Amino acid sequence: MEEVKPLDTEEIRRANVDLADRIEAERVTLDYNPEADVLTITIGEPQVAITEPLFDDIMYRVDPDTLKIVGIEIVAFFGDFVRRNKLVRKLLRGYLEQLRPGNTGVVIDDPHNKELLGSILAVVP
Repeated sequence: MEEVKPLDTEEIRRANVDLADRIEAERVTLDYNPEADVLTITIGEPQVAITEPLFDDIMYRVDPDTLKIVGIEIVAFFGDFVRRNKLVRKLLRGYLEQLRPGNTGVVIDDPHNKELLGSILAVVP
């Protein structure tokens, strides 16, 4: 059996210096699972990824070959995260109502919101 190597956060950071630009250029979708209260933000097309904890209830999804961040998962999204994060409420205000019924594939199409999301996530890794 092949040994699983833990991901190096410094390597991930270096591989994602273009994250804000990719978010602005790629399709960004929001998928909400109401049963689990998990929001998945996907950058580009959905793909196989490794999910790694970042902090608290936030995990990032990383392409195992390139170490590019291809998504973010937020646990307890409506139950805790939105309530505690004013910036997230502001960023996603136009999308939150669309997510509540459990809609999938809600696209962030406003360039300003994509730019803001890119700026926030670019400092995360």
